[in-house]
Amino acid sequence: MPEDAIELQTIRVEFAWDYFDFHAKQRTTMFNFFILLLPFLFGGIFYNLKVDAGLSHPFIAMVIAAAGTTVSITFLLFDIRSRRLIYLSQINLRLMEEHYLYKENELPLIYEGRPFLGIMREEERQHKNHFIKFSKLIDSFYAGSGVVFVGFAIYSLMLRQGIHVPF
Repeated sequence: MPEDAIELQTIRVEFAWDYFDFHAKQRTTMFNFFILLLPFLFGGIFYNLKVDAGLSHPFIAMVIAAAGTTVSITFLLFDIRSRRLIYLSQINLRLMEEHYLYKENELPLIYEGRPFLGIMREEERQHKNHFIKFSKLIDSFYAGSGVVFVGFAIYSLMLRQGIHVPF
């Protein structure tokens, strides 16, 4: 392979990796920020729903719950966007891996008696049919948080309307 072609492939791999790395870190940072934000939102709701000594403020709790629902949906949408961008870079990296780094019959690495396909292709081969995936867990967490916030908004509205809530 000519030196210019090797330099081009190096640039492609670095670009694809940097793109992947940026969006993967952004996704993790967003999730961490959401986790950090949750106690404040739930704390605000619980504080404003205190019924002892007549300190209950259901309208404020309802507003905080609505904000929590909006935040949950927004973070879910950001996560979907980040996941799509990560997937684009994964395709690029997988192709680089297949055609340049782990090219068939060129200095094969043998693993468990067969040629190693490369990190990304091996991961896909071994875990493709697994039900539990990080993306599903994150999406479930965002969606579940949103549902809980909707529940608190409904509960706060019921208290505000004077409807007796049995729990």
